[in-house]
Amino acid sequence: PASSSSSSAATTPATPRSGPIFSSPQSSAALTTGCWSPTRAGTLYVARADGSVDVWDLTDSSYRPSVSLMVAPTRITSITFLHTLGTGAPGSHATAALGSVKQQLLAVGDKAGNLHVFDVPRTL
Repeated sequence: PASSSSSSAATTPATPRSGPIFSSPQSSAALTTGCWSPTRAGTLYVARADGSVDVWDLTDSSYRPSVSLMVAPTRITSITFLHTLGTGAPGSHATAALGSVKQQLLAVGDKAGNLHVFDVPRTL
């Protein structure tokens, strides 16, 4: 009789993780919003209720922010990078006029209704 053999070549689909791949230590202020760096993989910008923005480089140090920037005396409500022609907004003439590929502009909005725009070094 022919023997049946099980093939180990069959693969099973990867199962999703049941928990986070990273969790920060508890912050002294509530975290309000965040966004990924458009130029550095593993770098995350996180806004806080105390008016500051923390920069986390998850490839370097996962236990504390690499940089902390005090932006406003009130809660940060929004944060986003301008996507210039070289970083993701194809055909957008408005962004070409506002920022060059060499600039990395970060817009931060606060609870008081103020807009703060920073030219962030591409190394951050």
